[in-house]
Formats: sequence, C-alpha cells, structure tokens
Amino acid sequence: MEVILQWLDELDDLIYSGVALWERLRAGCLWLGLLASLGVHAAARWNLPFGQLVLLINVSVFSIVTWSTITLAGRALDHRASRPRKSA
Repeated sequence: MEVILQWLDELDDLIYSGVALWERLRAGCLWLGLLASLGVHAAARWNLPFGQLVLLINVSVFSIVTWSTITLAGRALDHRASRPRKSA
C-alpha cells in the first residue's frame, strides 16, 4: 500500500511540474512568434532574400499556432475540471 501512495505522490509532482512547464512553453511560443513577425517586417523592409522571409513567416505561424493550441487545450481542461459532476 505504501508503494502505491509513493507512486501517487510522484504522479502528483509530475502533474504540477507539467503545468509549470506548460505555462513557460506558452509564453515562449508567444515571444518567438512576436520576434519572428518583427523579423518578417524587417526582412521585407531591408529586401532580404526570399528564403529568409519564408523561414521567418513559417516560424511565426508555427509558434502562434502552438501557442493557440496550448491555450485552447488549457481552457478545455479548466472547463472540464470546473464542470459540476452528475451524481448517479
């Protein structure tokens, strides 16, 4: 029985550290998208090669899509956790 309680304690620690990592990842994706979109603007003004412009656009789009996915998944989990449970 004690082994199961220790395993549940480790699982609890894993969940809380995952949530902390989730928030840092979300903030990092947003910053990366901002910097890449500023790079797209600068590349367009300075007439950089088209390949660099496409790379910056792809990085910007990927980071914003990742941030949106993380945000929507987090809200869905929060909504599911706050929903009242039906009693049978």
